[in-house]
Amino acid sequence: VLAVFAVASVAIAHRLAPSLRVSPGAMRRGAMRKLYSFGWRAQIARLSNLIMFRTDALVVAVVFKFFGMVGLYDLGVRAANQVRQIPALVVSALVPAASDLDARAEHDRLRRLYVISSKYLAVLTVPFVLFVVGAAGPLMRTWMGEKRDLAMATWVLRIIAFGYLANLLPGAGVSVALGKGRSDVQMKAGLLGIFSNILLTVVLVYAMGFYGIPIATAVSMFVSWAWFSRAMRQVIGVGALELLRDS
Repeated sequence: VLAVFAVASVAIAHRLAPSLRVSPGAMRRGAMRKLYSFGWRAQIARLSNLIMFRTDALVVAVVFKFFGMVGLYDLGVRAANQVRQIPALVVSALVPAASDLDARAEHDRLRRLYVISSKYLAVLTVPFVLFVVGAAGPLMRTWMGEKRDLAMATWVLRIIAFGYLANLLPGAGVSVALGKGRSDVQMKAGLLGIFSNILLTVVLVYAMGFYGIPIATAVSMFVSWAWFSRAMRQVIGVGALELLRDS
């Protein structure tokens, strides 16, 4: 599949730009270094959610020593993950648009793109997430059937879905930062989310029991979002308060 995708990409690129040629001699060390630096930082950021939830499942298994609870936790997380799909599509086209505006030094339009896209993303995400939180019980029963005891999975769905507000709302900012070549901002926010999640999980699992684990994950997402919003002021010149006011 990867080979077919690579061949198709080369063929389409050649069709769009017949003069385009690929040669090892044309490669520049500085450009390759920048691409590598951008790439590994972006990948670490994308792995942060995976690491976060795998760590949570491990904590459930170690603390409660009952794999049925791991299954219920994972069921709630998998259901919550579906919440991310539609809002994530909204920001998928922002990276090339932001990159183009940044390359042309149209900073005012780039800031406007950030504000407007954040507004529309919030209009889509907030009602959708609140609906899932409120209707988590019927949604879970429709998916898994009436005969199962799904109360724990349903509450995990509610808590994680609410936490995803903090994961989804900065999506426009993440795309703008990537378009400007600042994958380090997303990486640092992801690492902060991982470490704060581990710390909060250790504290809350003993203070609150099973539900302390998804609560710790949700809170860590908001911690990461708060830091990211502050960092975006240096990247794009729009802070959290300005974003709320202008939106």
